[in-house]
Amino acid sequence: MDKENYIYSSECGGFSYNYMDLTTSPNVPPHLHDSYEIYLFLQGDAVYSVEGNLYDLSHNDILFTNSREVHSPIFKSDAKYTRALVFLKLNFLSEFITKDYNPFYGIEQRKLGQQNKIDSKLVEEYGLDEKFRNIDYYSRNSLPQSNLMIKTNMVQIIATISSILSISDKKFQRSNKVQNIIEYINENLFNDISLYKLENELHLNKFHLSHLFKDQTGYSIGQFIARKRVLAAKDLLINNIPVLEIATMVGFNDYSNFYKTFKNITGVSPKNFTKIL
Repeated sequence: MDKENYIYSSECGGFSYNYMDLTTSPNVPPHLHDSYEIYLFLQGDAVYSVEGNLYDLSHNDILFTNSREVHSPIFKSDAKYTRALVFLKLNFLSEFITKDYNPFYGIEQRKLGQQNKIDSKLVEEYGLDEKFRNIDYYSRNSLPQSNLMIKTNMVQIIATISSILSISDKKFQRSNKVQNIIEYINENLFNDISLYKLENELHLNKFHLSHLFKDQTGYSIGQFIARKRVLAAKDLLINNIPVLEIATMVGFNDYSNFYKTFKNITGVSPKNFTKIL
């Protein structure tokens, strides 16, 4: 791949490609996207956190997340950092989704924060690194066939990831205290969740679990819950459900708290969010 930093967005929407080559590691806080992210790690001294699970990173490892998974690289030193990534929405590959086959199925059917990594050995065996290089080439070069070649390489990446997941050992699950906290939050997101309730349900001291969660995810438990609820609210707003109803549906105890939280996280009010869709 070329060594210049580069960002490309498809004219038809739903796809963007971003290549980054930095002399020092950046500060990347935990975050969510409203799209799939496919991340090819090329160089650096980092691990990758997804929903509190930590994945070691080696050259040519691929990490992927869906729109409901909080994630970020965590840097262990200020070493040189290189990666390529794709942001992808369903509409970009809609013609490849049929009633008999959905290439995104494997990514969607997992538990959140689990099976997010394809090891470099498999990446190279299945030629996923080569497909990333193809996407890099056609993104940088405006050729008549560029959009077609980007799509065909992208659908092969997604379909291959799903295939790998389908034959992997699904009995293997990372299990740790933070993952247990996150699973409980995800299962009870719209109910009342307090530190006292987490303490009783998970049999962990509330001060210990708060420190552990912040240390491993970069979020306080309250921040994590708020971001998850706002993400759910955005989906409901897209479906034209009244704002006042949404506040209650996603677990906020009053509209003013919902309004303030939504605006702090998204930068716009709930009503203005619907205007920019």
